[in-house]
Amino acid sequence: MVSSAAVAEIGGIFINVKAAIPIRQTLIEMGHPQPPTPMQTNNSTAHALITNKIRPKALKSMEMRFNFLKCCQAQEQFRFYWAPGIWILADYFTKHHAPSHHGNTRSLYLTSPDDPEYTKLFQRQTSNLNMLLSMQHFIKIRVRLTCL
Repeated sequence: MVSSAAVAEIGGIFINVKAAIPIRQTLIEMGHPQPPTPMQTNNSTAHALITNKIRPKALKSMEMRFNFLKCCQAQEQFRFYWAPGIWILADYFTKHHAPSHHGNTRSLYLTSPDDPEYTKLFQRQTSNLNMLLSMQHFIKIRVRLTCL
């Protein structure tokens, strides 16, 4: 029997693979051949199922998704690999952590105002806004002149 965590993980991988296929195909049609796209999971059971390391007994609830993922791997469109959950940043929001942990990991998820890339982004947004405001002012003046 397959655990519900493995079923949920295979469901999540299935959704990501379905979203990645059109992007891969577009790049291939534009002349950019793609190697197998890596897909990471932190569930060792789901990884073993997809990569044929274990054979499931019953797959009724996930049969279509499971077979679709195996087919994508056989066609070498995707490469599924396992990595420990501590390296998957998206899992952070689904877990309960102590306040001290939030303080220690905040820099991984939030951009500091002192970060040079953040400053560049803010300057770019400000310059774009100034350009739009000056264009709007120019259009108002032009409308007034044409009305005279």
